[in-house]
Amino acid sequence: MIRKAMPSDYGQLVALAIEALQIDHYEELVISKDKVSALVRNATSSAQHFLWVSELDGRIVGAIGAGVFPLMFHERSSASIALWYCKSGNDGFRLLDKFMQWAKERPMIKQVQYCTERKGDPRIQRVLERRYGFKSDVKFLYRNR
Repeated sequence: MIRKAMPSDYGQLVALAIEALQIDHYEELVISKDKVSALVRNATSSAQHFLWVSELDGRIVGAIGAGVFPLMFHERSSASIALWYCKSGNDGFRLLDKFMQWAKERPMIKQVQYCTERKGDPRIQRVLERRYGFKSDVKFLYRNR
């Protein structure tokens, strides 16, 4: 079942987010459970952000979460997908469909951003481009210290 996340999902969502982050983590960066917890708590209690879940037999098995923030140099806002992870079933794209519809209904959102996983399946990126209209114009550069 696909549904909006509720505050009672908090514990399961934190565990799911940490599991997702560990799959393709950046070397030398330590996942902060406190920061993940704060973000999940904020997303489940704020109408500004988006957080929906996939539930199977009373367990949260997938989620998509996005934060809405002002674009730094432009008018309106961006919605940045921070979590898109589904462990079972075919709910991954159903979750994305819900999010894309939600973003489309909010005129203040000018851009949707999603950074694919470095080791992710390249077919996912092709689906995002064909079905949802995502574009990849820049390389993501980073440096750990």
